Amino acid sequence: MQTFEFTSNYEETGAGTLDFADAPYPISPELTKVAREYRNDRFIADEVLPRIPVASMEFKYLTANAAELLARLETRVGRKSKPNEVSFTAGEILDAVHGAGLEHVLPWHDLANAPDPDEMKRKATRDTTDLILLDRERRVANLVFSSISYPAGNVQTLAGSAQWNDPASDPIKAIMDALDTCIMRPNIAVLGRRTWTKLKLHPKIVEGVYWVDANAGVVGPDDVAQVLEIDKIFVGDAWHNSAKKGKAASLTRLWGPHAAFLYMGQPGNPNRWGATAAWGERFAFSYEDPNRGVRGSHVIRVGEYVEEFLVSPELGCLIRNAVAG
Repeated sequence: MQTFEFTSNYEETGAGTLDFADAPYPISPELTKVAREYRNDRFIADEVLPRIPVASMEFKYLTANAAELLARLETRVGRKSKPNEVSFTAGEILDAVHGAGLEHVLPWHDLANAPDPDEMKRKATRDTTDLILLDRERRVANLVFSSISYPAGNVQTLAGSAQWNDPASDPIKAIMDALDTCIMRPNIAVLGRRTWTKLKLHPKIVEGVYWVDANAGVVGPDDVAQVLEIDKIFVGDAWHNSAKKGKAASLTRLWGPHAAFLYMGQPGNPNRWGATAAWGERFAFSYEDPNRGVRGSHVIRVGEYVEEFLVSPELGCLIRNAVAG
């Protein structure tokens, strides 16, 4: 089992902030403020894999030995006996954050003809930030809904009448059985929108919440979380265009027809399924490029340094194809 006790002193020293004082394109406070404050409230990546600050691009985290932490030992001590001695080992994993960024080019004549050039720059910053966050959402969705992110015994795949769009299926039993496979019971659920829609309408879920035999009805995420004895349900709503640039749009959901259940420790608790290392905060700057357009262009760049990673894969379980695709 792994913990994310990073070997850094970020909180005490303020290390980890990005110093671009000598950079050729200084950070723009106004555009950075827009980039940091902007957030698509339909994205769930930051809730599912919270950002943890690290002091440098490279960071280390510790791995704990679950066998040692769960060992059955004799703890009773005789009147003159010596207590049994224990020892613990830990491994150290080296990882690194990666830069993620995009540029938005505003030709000179577009700005010259804009009613409010500054608002055009702010909108460009917001739109660019949204695409960076969309790609992060994709990475997190792929990690959470990948079978290789879990021990083999913590993954099951449903088919036919066992899938939750079939009224005869039993999602409560399927979920409870899955939760029991983890050595620490998951406290959050992550579902794709289609999975959640079928689950909240399922007659056994409605019956479990309202204690009545119901073939029609709908329940909320807090009600279902209480029935399943978990803290929170996160529903992935994001779509993306998977077509190459210039081709007809092909819109698909980022969060598939699956259901993941993860243990995410409370603040101060290093035990969790996964996390995101973040070096500094999101930033934005702009510069003039005389080689784009007849009279040049104004270029806005937004970026951040992050890395999503697994801490303890055994603290989660996955139900694939929970509903028919």
